[in-house]
Amino acid sequence: MDREVDKLEEVALEQRLLVVRRCDLGKVMEVEEMWGWMRAAGLPPLWVLVNNAGVGGCRGLLDSSGEELLAMAQVNLVAPTLCCRHAHSVVEPTVTACHGEPH
Repeated sequence: MDREVDKLEEVALEQRLLVVRRCDLGKVMEVEEMWGWMRAAGLPPLWVLVNNAGVGGCRGLLDSSGEELLAMAQVNLVAPTLCCRHAHSVVEPTVTACHGEPH
């Protein structure tokens, strides 16, 4: 993953169109901090891209430990849900300002 992030950071420096920020989606506090950082930086809402490859186990459901299941749920369910909640709070005022009151 670091190689892909490094490539994005290179493009960001060259193009000046991207702002790259690393965030471990398995850690709620990092997700919350990332969105706080984005708001503080004043980035436009459409600049948000979450590259979440997800987590899967090599073992089946019946053979996975509780810790493995929790890690998978944290990254594949909780983190995207948190990102959607934060994105909604950023995008909603923009939609209202462009299109009037939401229905």
